[in-house]
Amino acid sequence: TYESTMVVVDAAFFFVVARLHQQRGVDHLAFVLTLLAANIYASFITTFRFLQHSVTLYQMHCVWPPALWMFVLVLIPLIVTIILWHVQYAVQRNLFVMKLVELVLSVIFLVVPYASSPYLHLHHWYVGWLAGMHANFNVWWSRATLAWCWGLYINGVAVYGRDPVLTCGYTLFLSKQQRCPYLDCYVDGLANPPNDTNTNVPIVHEMNRPDWRNCSADAYHP
Repeated sequence: TYESTMVVVDAAFFFVVARLHQQRGVDHLAFVLTLLAANIYASFITTFRFLQHSVTLYQMHCVWPPALWMFVLVLIPLIVTIILWHVQYAVQRNLFVMKLVELVLSVIFLVVPYASSPYLHLHHWYVGWLAGMHANFNVWWSRATLAWCWGLYINGVAVYGRDPVLTCGYTLFLSKQQRCPYLDCYVDGLANPPNDTNTNVPIVHEMNRPDWRNCSADAYHP
């Protein structure tokens, strides 16, 4: 209910930028099988404990185990190869400038506003949605990349929900803007902490801003 409108907007934006109206469509076996494979993969890898981590500055700096960094290093050659294929294809067809402009605009409007926030969490639904729409060439390897990324988006939204990129920082902002009454307990708890004469009140901890530079900081970490 709360996320349906945003999911529709995501799908429409993806459809336009990915130029799906110029391609074969999504109702064929190759696209569906690739999408399903991405869904299964995204759920399966969470069975490995070393992969049960988020893509946030704090997690990467303080929590990621060496095995996860090795896993990422193994993926990098594949990702770079796919990017180079797209660059080469765009250059050969005099599309490079147009594609570069699209990518830069996407970064400016969809990444830069979040980049400086300590609450930033690159959910896999967001990465799949953002990267997939730019794999929009009508050749099999680009279509496969698009289908895989859209599968990651579907998995993220279906399994975990379309969680905000700025996590609790965004939800706290909305709660304050809407003056949600449940925040009264939070404010009162901070203003009147338990003491010797007031012991029947809950202990409320202030949500301090994350600090990825300090791994021992007593703060919320997305």
